Amino acid sequence: MVMACTVNDAPLPEGPISGNASWCFGSVYIPETAYSVAHVFNATSYVWSIPYGTIIISGFGTNGIVTNAPPGMGLFSVYVTNQYGIGVPSYLYVNVLPYQSVNFRSCQCVSIQCWLNLYNGIG
Repeated sequence: MVMACTVNDAPLPEGPISGNASWCFGSVYIPETAYSVAHVFNATSYVWSIPYGTIIISGFGTNGIVTNAPPGMGLFSVYVTNQYGIGVPSYLYVNVLPYQSVNFRSCQCVSIQCWLNLYNGIG
């Protein structure tokens, strides 16, 4: 007797995270930053982990998110889930640079103290 067997696997890896790995906090050109991974067949959810202070503005649970992050460095990660398990996570190290002046065209200041002075109206 031959029996049919169906194998249901956990999701395949989603590949690398795409998005800006370094950008200026508060830039009028990049007020929010998008990150995404390729769509995975049979995925039911995408689970994102983001650095403390970062906010997911949209896309929670999907393969693409839009975030707003404070100055600093941190690790973004995402893994896929389905009813049979979880996939292998992907990672992206992100560095959000503070800006120095109201001229948002460049990140001239890269120290936290400079950013705190700006936040407090000094300089």
